[in-house]
Formats: sequence, C-alpha cells, structure tokens
Amino acid sequence: KHTAASVLQPPTPQLHHLIPHQNLFIRAMAKVAAVDERFDFQERSPLTDEEQVFAKACLDAVTPEQRARLTELDVITVVRGYQTYEPRLEETVKAMQMIVKWRDEVHHEKFLSERLPQDEEFHTIWPERVHGADKYGHLVVGARFHDVDTEALHKNFEESHMLRLQGQKMAALQQYKAEHSKQIGVQRYKHIIVTDLDGVGLGILAGSKRGIIKQIMDVGGNYYPESVWKIFVINAPFVFRALWAIVTTMIHPITAAKVNILGSPKDAMKKMAEFGIEADAIPTWMGGQSEGKPLFDILKTYIENDTSEQKAVDDVQKRLEAAAV
Repeated sequence: KHTAASVLQPPTPQLHHLIPHQNLFIRAMAKVAAVDERFDFQERSPLTDEEQVFAKACLDAVTPEQRARLTELDVITVVRGYQTYEPRLEETVKAMQMIVKWRDEVHHEKFLSERLPQDEEFHTIWPERVHGADKYGHLVVGARFHDVDTEALHKNFEESHMLRLQGQKMAALQQYKAEHSKQIGVQRYKHIIVTDLDGVGLGILAGSKRGIIKQIMDVGGNYYPESVWKIFVINAPFVFRALWAIVTTMIHPITAAKVNILGSPKDAMKKMAEFGIEADAIPTWMGGQSEGKPLFDILKTYIENDTSEQKAVDDVQKRLEAAAV
C-alpha cells in the first residue's frame, strides 16, 4: 500500500499567455524535473539520520550470517525503496526479511562466482545489453521484445530456475553499476530501461506470455528494490499508449514520473534527450550510437575473474602447505 509522497514543487512561471495544452505540458515537465532533482540528490547521498533508524531495524531483523552478506547498498536500496509504504517501518523490515530469505534459497552469494545450468540459453532467449549513461550517470539497459522467446522460456525452464537465472543477471547488473559509480565518483544504484515493442501485439499482455514476463520483471521489483531510474517503452501500440494515459491518473506520482510510453524511435530519441540521454548512450536499433555490452558477457567476466582469484589463493595455500611439510 502506497501513500502520496511529497514532491518538491518549483516556482511556476507565468503561463497565462500559452494555449491550454502547452500550459499543461510545461507544468507536467516541471513536476517531473522536480522529482528527478529530488531523487538525484537522495541517490548520491548517504543515509540520513532518519533513514538510519530504518536501516538499523532491518539489520536487527536478520541473522548475523545474513547481515554479514549484506552490502551498504543493499540496505540503502531497501530503506529507500519502501519509503512510500505505510506503516513504513513494518513494511521495510518485512521487505528486508523477504529479500534475505530469497537470497538464502537461491544461494545469491554464489551468483558472481559460479555459472548456473542453462545460463547461456536463458540469456539467448532474453538478451539484454548495457549501453551508455545519462547526464546523472545512470546506465542504460536495452531489450527488444521481439528477441524474447516467451514460448521457449515456458517450455525449457522450470519456473524457479528461470527466476534464479534472472536473479543472477540482476546481481551482475548491480555489481556493474557499483563499479561504474566508483569510476564516475558518484553513487548510482539505479539504471534506465529501454524496451522496444516493435512487432509485439497486445497479446503480450494476456495469458502465459504476460505471466512469464511479469514473473521475470518481479525479480527486480521484489528482490532488487529502488534499482530503476527511468523506463522508456518505444514503438508502443496506440491502444497501449492510450491505456497508459488513463493508468497514470491512478498510480503513484513517483511511478508515473519514471515511465514513458512512446511511439516511434524518433519520438523516443527526442524524449530521452530531454532527460539528458545523448545518442552515444542510446542503442543503435532505435537510432542511437551504442552497440552495448551483453549482460551475459558482463556476468561471465565476473565469474571468470572470481575463479582466477580463487585459483591463485588455492595455489598459494598449496605452496604454503608443501613448504610446511
């Protein structure tokens, strides 16, 4: 259950001389810009004294073993991901307990050190690439739905294993964002999603296809909270855009500020430019300049590096044992 969040409202310029639809558009953009500035500041800042209260409650609610496996960003994203829920303390603690329980069940601590069965097949069926960054430093992650084979996902994977594979993909992305943050010197734990619906009908919203897509996307929402900055859906059918226009009047204003349902790639490029996303950060398949890096390649690099480091540690240990003999 969400509550209405306060949104910083900048002084509104005099717009009486504009025609009505221009007036509304500028006011709407001013609200979105205010939300962005507010959450940009929050994202790059450490937890406040008020937030520390929720962080402590979360850490007190898990076991010492679970606490030892949590990073500072794990705590930050849970505390801030549930800031609009009520009662906030109770809901935040429940979320943390749910996340660490899931991590124990899927062996999250091994996600970046061990390959999972069918991982290559999964990434082939649901391919995603990391592109450039926006003006704040948020990485762009792109996917095209006509490349996603939902039938194969349904046929070839057990549900629990499919969701574990998605969790491993998200873990790789989280680590990649953390390293990117160190490179640019600004804390950035959110990313931008660009999704292409070209050639996809409204059937994607019904039946087993909708169920599979929702399950996979829920992995991010449930177990990696506060990880999305913006969502751009391009080549969306007109009916889809019309439905979204209605839905935005009924959902949380923070969610509405994140999601952009757009038509042609040209329109999307223009809208993304308004949000500080330049062509070199945008996928080539929508008119940008970025080929992107497959998330699967990023994941394999982490696993290979971890394996090499562990092998070096093992070799040193063997030499020490041999010397002792």
